[in-house]
Amino acid sequence: MRPKSLAITAATGLPLILALLMQAVAPTANAAAVHTPGDIYAVAGTGTAGYSGSGVLATKSELDYPYGIAVDHAGNLVVADYSNNRVQVIAESTGAYYGRPMTAGHIYKIGRAHV
Repeated sequence: MRPKSLAITAATGLPLILALLMQAVAPTANAAAVHTPGDIYAVAGTGTAGYSGSGVLATKSELDYPYGIAVDHAGNLVVADYSNNRVQVIAESTGAYYGRPMTAGHIYKIGRAHV
């Protein structure tokens, strides 16, 4: 694994490290889950490169070269899905974010890169 990006969550203070397995994002700091520092938890991606659409369970979604991560003000994980030219968000909790309803643990397209 080669770490590519780092974000710190405000809720737990635990670091999120984007370790590129090429198609997966790991680990998570989901406040509802019990995690051990140093362990790796997959929060998105199946290990197969691709795009599975918006609104699917994040752990069942396909990513294609996730390159950067951030945690927004609500604790959602924002992912730069580089080869899909998309910005995607994994909802930390169910609610309305970025102008749309979202379900906790699901991934949503919130932007598209235009190059």
